[in-house]
Amino acid sequence: MMRNLLLLICLLTVSFGLSAQTSLQGRVIDTESGEPLIYASVLLLKDGNSVGGTTTDLEGNFSINPIDPGTYNIEFSYTGYTSQR
Repeated sequence: MMRNLLLLICLLTVSFGLSAQTSLQGRVIDTESGEPLIYASVLLLKDGNSVGGTTTDLEGNFSINPIDPGTYNIEFSYTGYTSQR
């Protein structure tokens, strides 16, 4: 039985650079245990299309850059959890 992916995005930060590009940073954890999700997949979507992505580090942190300004969806997935957008 798949557990629901309960995510807490801490310190979700958008930084603006001089070239009008941004970066997205955050942390993915299990909200029940508080433990980081190591090597979770983080996918950046714009208009339903993948425009970037990464995996979390040993502390659940991730960073995606550079990103053009705009509105995005973020999809998180991890083995044993239901993906969340």
